[in-house]
Amino acid sequence: MRFMILVKATADSEAGVMPSEQLLAAMGAYNEELVKAGVMQAGEGLHPSSKGARVRFSGAERQVVDGPFAETKELVAGFWIWNVKSLEEAIAWVRRCPNPMPGDSEIEIRRIFEAEDFGPEFTPELREQEERLRAQIAVAPVPPARGAIPYLVIKDAAAAIAFYQQVFGAEQLLRLDAPDGKPMHAELRVGPASFMLTEERPEYGALSPLTIGGSATTSTLYVPDADAVFGAALAAGAQQLMPVMDQFWGDRSGALSDPFGHKWMIATHKEEPSEDELRRRLAAMMAGMPNVRH
Repeated sequence: MRFMILVKATADSEAGVMPSEQLLAAMGAYNEELVKAGVMQAGEGLHPSSKGARVRFSGAERQVVDGPFAETKELVAGFWIWNVKSLEEAIAWVRRCPNPMPGDSEIEIRRIFEAEDFGPEFTPELREQEERLRAQIAVAPVPPARGAIPYLVIKDAAAAIAFYQQVFGAEQLLRLDAPDGKPMHAELRVGPASFMLTEERPEYGALSPLTIGGSATTSTLYVPDADAVFGAALAAGAQQLMPVMDQFWGDRSGALSDPFGHKWMIATHKEEPSEDELRRRLAAMMAGMPNVRH
């Protein structure tokens, strides 16, 4: 059974009060537990209703109403989609959730309609279409971050930060400058993925790709639209290493070198092929490549 878990809004969430560092850490650990248990299929927090709108329908007429909306207790501040065996299991998971708000809060649990809920009118053709769409939706274009955090040494790190903000949509989490005004340490985030950087300082052995003549590593960056980000990067001075294309492992991605010499694989996740399917696709690809022994 699939359930939508709704975190109800509060006066604080509608005012744009951000969660504390401790709450973010607790929720991150909770979400990781949900993922490991195979429960969580999706989950996001929502901006206050002041940054949103509603569209009212009356026959053929459409009226757009800008936020904020007054009835705070009826609003939603975030949601999950879970796959569990029963309502009771969903309730048990919610009971384990950290309080998502600084004060009193409420989480609502609603079951999602499944194909069988529509009865015999739901034809095999409609069922097949629904399953196909669900399979497409289930593949997150930006998978949860995992693994090591890249640390980049950059010549003109300040300009690089501006580039990553403009092109990748990066959020600067922290920047500590040395007395010369150049970044000694900076932390940035793109979606769920984070990376760190510092200014090149040859006197300490911190050399950038522009100084050593290239980089031996490539960082993979998942974004909702790889083609759009890749095009923006090229327009801002990046160099194409491999064009964006559908890859056999399920991504649509392309490789580039940014103006500071660092290599990036810009990717959007499209599907989850099985291991057997991956092996079949790899064999087919290698069979079509020249100068490859079979």
